[in-house]
Parts: sequence; structure tokens; C-alpha cells
Amino acid sequence: MSASFRQIATVSKGEILQFRTEHAVEQLLTDSRVAVFSETALFFAISGKTHDGHRFLKDLYEKGIRQFVVENEKLVDLSLLPEANILLVKNAVTALQDIAAWHRHLFSIPTIGITGSNAKTIVKEWLFQLLSPDFSIVKSPKSYNSQIGVPLSVWQMRPENTLAIFEAGVSQMGEMDNLATIISPTIGIFTNIGPAHAEGFPSLKEKIAQKARLFSTAEKIIYCKDHILVASYLEENFPSQKLVSWGNSEATKYKIEVEKDGISVSGKTFQIPFRDAASIENLLHCVVLMLELQIEHQPIQNRILGLANIPMRLELKAGRHNCYLIDDTYNNDPEGLKIALQFMQQQDMKRRKVVILSDMLETGLSSHVLYEQVATLLKDKNIDLLIAVGPEIGEHQHLFSQKALFYPNTEALLEQLSGLHLHDSLLLVKGARMFRFERLVQELAQKIHRTVLEINLNALAHNLNVFRQMLNPGTKMMVMVKAFAYGSGSHEVAHLLQYHKVDYLAVAYPDEAIELRENNITLPIMVMNPSPDEFDKMAKYNLEPELYSFEILKVFIEFSRQSSVVRTNNEQNTDNQIHLAIDTGMHRLGF
Repeated sequence: MSASFRQIATVSKGEILQFRTEHAVEQLLTDSRVAVFSETALFFAISGKTHDGHRFLKDLYEKGIRQFVVENEKLVDLSLLPEANILLVKNAVTALQDIAAWHRHLFSIPTIGITGSNAKTIVKEWLFQLLSPDFSIVKSPKSYNSQIGVPLSVWQMRPENTLAIFEAGVSQMGEMDNLATIISPTIGIFTNIGPAHAEGFPSLKEKIAQKARLFSTAEKIIYCKDHILVASYLEENFPSQKLVSWGNSEATKYKIEVEKDGISVSGKTFQIPFRDAASIENLLHCVVLMLELQIEHQPIQNRILGLANIPMRLELKAGRHNCYLIDDTYNNDPEGLKIALQFMQQQDMKRRKVVILSDMLETGLSSHVLYEQVATLLKDKNIDLLIAVGPEIGEHQHLFSQKALFYPNTEALLEQLSGLHLHDSLLLVKGARMFRFERLVQELAQKIHRTVLEINLNALAHNLNVFRQMLNPGTKMMVMVKAFAYGSGSHEVAHLLQYHKVDYLAVAYPDEAIELRENNITLPIMVMNPSPDEFDKMAKYNLEPELYSFEILKVFIEFSRQSSVVRTNNEQNTDNQIHLAIDTGMHRLGF
């Protein structure tokens, strides 16, 4: 689904400075470094405190961008952009949000909006994994929950999607109103409340109120009644028929009891693959939502046991010098530190416990109270060594009773890292984004090799078009993406090929194709090595087997006669597309 440039101009209430050719608008871009260089891309020149997108107009034009939204006419030299469509708006971010809100209201599918202080991304990613067998899902990439990230996420909605999951984060008063209009959730999840970004709100209650504004359109709001402040606000300000509570008390819709090997949700017991309180809480939001969607107990149970780890969230990695790293570089606040330390305790390794920690920003607490809490946490968890980075934590050295080293910034720590002799340690690395602790993780992680393979997707698209020019019109093209697209990244390559409208993809095994389906690849996919015991899974994901002998053909015919599989797009599977492999002389497989 796309829009025209004139539609975009109308929706954003902008003034067309220059119009040359009516291109479709298919991609919205705000970052020139990761641009898709296409005539169907629309670049928003956003002016910020430390950057200005207008500086990159000429460069992007030379690379193939032909559509621009600008907010400062004085910074636009039309002579350098002779074939471009250019739209002038008062504010590029506001225009982006208006366009995304217009796009959102073209769809009537169930839409889940997630907010809270912590765990928005984990809950979103787990819901994606848990619900993918039942829905074609569009979701926020990574942690796209900001004033720019949310509209870019919502723009991904397509007609084939049957469910949307978006997260929304705010740090200032009034910000949620914009995001609520863009997402317009039918189902809301309020994860929890904590001190992160508290400086932008006059009180914790007001912070809850601002976040809850996301749910103005929601038909259901899922929340934990044990979070008293959140529960009180929701129950005072939303109709009771919209509220779906869970918790330890009897006065909840879903009564929770933690058992020896799992959790009981209103009498239904689920085995779970973890023990820490934070993961259990995050999972319960997901389980309650699945129960509200009328998903049966056994499918929920099976999917819980298959949950995968979320990158940048408490990843355990092998480190150098017989160390292990817990990588939680993504965020830093007292509640997150508590969760990470709990995870650290569960590893039960006979190693020295070392925490590398940065200043904590925007917590709403006074520095003394904040670092007093941090010091108490570290002491209670028997941390052997604290490596602290940042001027603020350095001013409170006297609060820390265990051995501690203090550095003014990350660069200073990197310079001395090799001399710290962090051998045989379990290291927790946790820092605010501005400290860029991912550089520390790169230095501390075990190095397998230093070879880098760079894939140029523009070159791949060029090669595809060269082949198309050589073929007769109407000739269909199937592209092989087996073995992780031969090491070049199956998801990334498949998305590019789908965007350029190839006719088919092909893989070696069903698991490869299922992974593509779960990453929003909707093209027909041929599977070259189908196994009879995976026919039902292939039918469910609408995959097409290549059959190569009378034996496997007979088995597939019998399977087709006896089975009735509901595909992941909820359509009844009545036809099964197949491909026949013909042996033309290679004598490997084929009729």
C-alpha cells in the first residue's frame, strides 16, 4: 500500500514548492545514513538540536531520492534538485505524524498499544513470537517508540496484516497525545511504572496519567493490579468493562499463583522457562492477552517454551579471559538494575561478580538518594567490584562500601580496560545510551575472528534489474535465499527482493521459510527439501514443497486428502501448491 505525493501534501497540510513527477510514496525516511535510495522514498528533513536534515538533500538526490519534505525553504536550493518533488511544512516531525495517523486509519485490524516504564520492547517481541502462528503481524522495529519511531512503525501496516503491535514511550508532558492518535490501539497493555524519564513529569501520578492517554480508543486495557498506582489510576479513570486486571488478589479477572514449576492463571497452569520476577511479569501480560484472544491453553504452553531471547536485553555472552558478560547496555535505571542483578544471581557461576555501571539519567530522584539506593542494591547482591562511569556517580564514591573504580567517561575506562585484569569474572554491563557501552562489550566479548562481510543491497537490486532487462517480458523470477541467503542475511535480502517484486523465493528447508514468514515475508516460497513430517507445518505457513519422487508425491497426496490446516492468515487451506523436480541429467533428485 502506498500514497501519492499529492495525497501526502494534502494530509500534512503542506505547500508544494516543486512538483515534477507523481511517484508513489512507499518508504518514509528520516535518517540519511540508512536511506533506501528509491524514487518511491520520501525523505523528511528534520531540524534538531544537533543535526539538520536539510544538509543532506543534495547528497540524497544524487543517490536517487526524488521526494522531500522540508521545513526551511531558505535551506533548499531547487537548482540542485531539478527533478524532485518538494513539500514545505511548518514542522517535519508533525507532518510525519499526521501522515502516519492518516495511514493508520486505513486499517481496522486489532492493534495492541504497549506503554510503561520498562519492558515495552520485551513484551512486544514476545507477543510477536507467541502470536505469529495465528496472525500476520506488523510491529515496531527494535525500540521504535518515540515521536519519530512510532510513525515509522505504523507506516509499515499493509493489507495482508491481521494484527499490529506498537510500543509508545514518552518523557515529557503532552507527548502521548500525538502517539495515541497515530497508534489508536484497540487493546492496551500498561507494563509497569518506575522512575525512568521522571524529570519530564511533575509527579509519578501525572506520569501514569500521561502514559494512560494512549488507551483513549482501547476496548481492553491489560494491567497488573499489584502495581497499585497504575491500577488505581486506570480503575478511577476508565470504564470497568474495558479493564482486564491480573495479579495476586482475588479482586482480579485473572488470579495469579506462582507454583514450583510454573505459574497458574485462573487455575490454568503453565510451565515457564525462567524464574526471575521480571520475566514472569512480562510473560503474564502476554498470557493474559492471549487468553483474551481466546487462544487455547496447549498452544500457549507450547509457544512459551519456545520463546527466544531478545537482543540487548540481558544477553549472556562468552567473554575474553574465561569471563562471561551479561549485556544490558540498552537502558539504565534503578528498577532495571534490580532486574539485571537478579538475573546475575541466577547464573550461579563461581566467578567474581563485577558490575560496570554508568550515571543514571532522568530518574527523578536526587543524586544522593539515587546512588544510595544503587549502593544498597550492590551490597545486598554481594557484588565484588563496581566499575562506575560518569561524573555524577563519581561524586558519590563515599556511598559505596565494596571495592569500586571510578572513571569520568567511557573513553577513560576503555584506555585502562586491558590493565584491570578482569579474569574469571561474571560481568554485568549496564549503561545509559549516551555512554555507548556497546564499545565496552565489543572489547570484553570473546573474539572469534575479525573478518567483516559487507553486503551492498543497492548492488543486489542493481543486479536483479540487470537480469530482468535480459529476460523476455512476463518471465517470472525465483531467487534462492537458502542457508541465510548464502551468508548475506536472509531477512534483509528477502525484504529487499519482496520490495522489488520478485515472483518467488526458494529455500532448502521448511524452518528457513517459516523464519521468513515470521519476519513478514509474504512472497510465495518454494521448499526444496520437504519432509513428510513437516507437511502440516508447511501448509500452515503457506509454503510450497518441491516433490522429487513418486513416493513423496503419494505421501503428499494422502496428506492433502486427510488434512484441513488453517493457515497463519486464518484462511482455510483447501489448495496445496507444489513444484515438481525433474531430473534432466544431474542424477541427484527428480522424476
